[in-house]
Amino acid sequence: RQRRGSVTRSAEPAPRRASQASVRRSLALMSTSLSVRRLGEMPRTHDDFLLEEEEARARERCSRWPWFSALAILGCVGVFVWEIGANGWLFQPFVCEQQCGFGACNADGTPCEANLLYGPKIAVMDALGAKNEAAIAERGEWWRVFTCNWLHAGLIHLVLNMVAVLNLGVPLEQRFGFVKIALLYLLSGIIGTMASVVFLPYVLSVGASASVFGLVGACWADVIINYCARCTLENSGFFSLLVLTLLNLCIGFTPYVDNFMHVGGFVSGIIIGCTLFSKKHTSESGRRRRT
Repeated sequence: RQRRGSVTRSAEPAPRRASQASVRRSLALMSTSLSVRRLGEMPRTHDDFLLEEEEARARERCSRWPWFSALAILGCVGVFVWEIGANGWLFQPFVCEQQCGFGACNADGTPCEANLLYGPKIAVMDALGAKNEAAIAERGEWWRVFTCNWLHAGLIHLVLNMVAVLNLGVPLEQRFGFVKIALLYLLSGIIGTMASVVFLPYVLSVGASASVFGLVGACWADVIINYCARCTLENSGFFSLLVLTLLNLCIGFTPYVDNFMHVGGFVSGIIIGCTLFSKKHTSESGRRRRT
């Protein structure tokens, strides 16, 4: 009897333990259902999908190597070395030492040609393909419209333009790709040179400035397209880009600077950028539009 009683007393709490376990399971299920319900109260929107897509593209862009920007910089540096070689491996001085009866001269009386940008002689740049309206129109040397964008008047000129390509061309190429930036860079340079031929015909011009201003115009095209898509200028860098553009255009009014080449490259950069950077996407209403 004592054994049966002990067995009976030890068996009585078993249903209670089972009921407690079932209560814990039900509470766990309820908490799970509540968490699912809370997630269900915030459905994923079209903007969430666009944000995830943009983050994935940003990660992909960071892994891209800017091949064209690197080739453009190497090309301009290589051509400048060629210029100095054609100049007898000499840099023209910033200022000439004295004035002679025939003009500026060195201390020994030999003719001197100064170059404020520390580069070759004008005749060397002209022979290698500078923008020369007479040579283009009268002698049919149309290749100068392309070659002048790779020549530079001096070391200072080269460094300033290559820094601009590094700061503008690299991020644009990482975002939009090799082909689009290559087309934009080359076409902006050619169109800017054509504008200089038309509006400033009697001035010899060299430099990648038209292409660089094409990259500035491409930045504006990116801002315009994003504004059309988001209807906001937040985080677009609008004001810093505005200051940069106005500053560079003002520099174009100083002597020895071809501002028509700058303006031509800038306007063509905006137009080409808006054409190349826009894409079709489906809005929340299901309509396809280009932005």
